[in-house]
Amino acid sequence: MSINNSFVFQGSKLKLARELKLWTISKLGENLGVSHQLISDWENNKKKPTFEKLLDIENLLGFPRQFYFSKVYTTSPDNDLLFFRKGAAVPVKFQKQVEQSGILFSLIASTVEKYVNLPKFNYPEYSMRRKEFSQIDFNDISRIAMSLREEYALGVGPLSNMTLLVEKMGIRVHFEDLSSAKIDALTLFVNEQPYIIINNQRISSVRIRFNLAHELGHIMLHSAYDKKEVFNSSNNKRIEKEANHFAGSLLLPEEGFVLDLTSTNMKHLLQLKLHWKVSLQAIIFNGEQSGLISSRQTLFLRQQISRNKWRIHEPYDDDIPIEYPSLFNKAIQYVKNEKPNCIKEIISEIGLSEEQFLEIFRYNMPSNDFKTNKHLKLLQ
Repeated sequence: MSINNSFVFQGSKLKLARELKLWTISKLGENLGVSHQLISDWENNKKKPTFEKLLDIENLLGFPRQFYFSKVYTTSPDNDLLFFRKGAAVPVKFQKQVEQSGILFSLIASTVEKYVNLPKFNYPEYSMRRKEFSQIDFNDISRIAMSLREEYALGVGPLSNMTLLVEKMGIRVHFEDLSSAKIDALTLFVNEQPYIIINNQRISSVRIRFNLAHELGHIMLHSAYDKKEVFNSSNNKRIEKEANHFAGSLLLPEEGFVLDLTSTNMKHLLQLKLHWKVSLQAIIFNGEQSGLISSRQTLFLRQQISRNKWRIHEPYDDDIPIEYPSLFNKAIQYVKNEKPNCIKEIISEIGLSEEQFLEIFRYNMPSNDFKTNKHLKLLQ
């Protein structure tokens, strides 16, 4: 949408703010003392709220009123294609909440990119760009994962930082508290740019790493599919298996993994967890799939996991640090150092308060050694 007037009310942003708060149109109408039809008219740009109602909306939904009039416009995901990593029965309202979280992140990220040059994502020649669903051979998936490792000179050992790899590829990653939604991750595409939203609350680092690798699998294997192909239930089961296989192949490449799997007792497997930074259950699964762990031993190991109540929380989960995103933290700091006034321009374009803007990328993370300064360059 190309409107130069920055004082045009954007109904799509009202819908975004409402769905982020998990409110229905009726609930917002009740709280504002107006009909649900009027809310619908606002969201579809048929009418616009009065100044008094805007003040009420600001108080109820938590976004400053300038957000609804800012220069940056929301954009729907390309082809409405979304990849959710979630439980089997997640209510639609939670899925909409996470989708809107992804749209908000894409809006903010694309605005920051107007001021600083960040790595761009391009599909590698070895990625799958099929438009219609067909099963991908697991051996081909393993080869694609290895091609990715080769492109980034990762060898066949453990990946030191899964988040860093994805960000280096030019994929935008955001960590958020999605615990109430029971959703582990979401991948969406806006203007052909992939965005991954990861739940980082009450989830171990090894699970986050696998979720990231899984979402990367969707990008590499399934992102050219039409929405109806992905949402078909029988197709979706296979698509999820393929993304899981990609994640396992990327995180535990057989060539390197076989050298370390010198024993299949639990004590040794737990040491492999610390070394490879993947879950114990993923190690056992990949070991069985590779023929390195017998079916009988696999059953015995899974029984041990069940008896020890390790299905949800495994040993060493708290010892392996979470690999937080760093790209936008570094980009924002770079802009602040090089041209401080740009930060105010960015915040003004988006329409958030400075506190809201900075909080989005805070992650409660310590400083780290993400080496991106050589990739950063002011565009203004």
